[in-house]
Amino acid sequence: MKKITRSTINEEAGIPAEIQEQVKKNLKGRKVDYSDIPAMTQGEVKNAFRQIKDQKKKVLFSLRLKKDTIDWWKESVGDGYTTAMAELLERATKDPEVLKKYLH
Repeated sequence: MKKITRSTINEEAGIPAEIQEQVKKNLKGRKVDYSDIPAMTQGEVKNAFRQIKDQKKKVLFSLRLKKDTIDWWKESVGDGYTTAMAELLERATKDPEVLKKYLH
């Protein structure tokens, strides 16, 4: 059985290293007292990871775009251009102002 540590939880949760470092910096060497927090059972840990994975699930989606548009993304972003497109769309859903200027 894999040992559960703070770093394995951070890795499974997909917490970026820069955020982990910022948290450490904010603590400024202070120790956090975890003694009053009950230990999680293996089932609780599995359930937490399952919920995180469910939130990250992606759905295959097909979209027809002009060749020039695809070429621009490939040249501008390179490998991972489809991921960059998806991230841009996700950001737009969180900030409707981004879309308003293009839809109206």
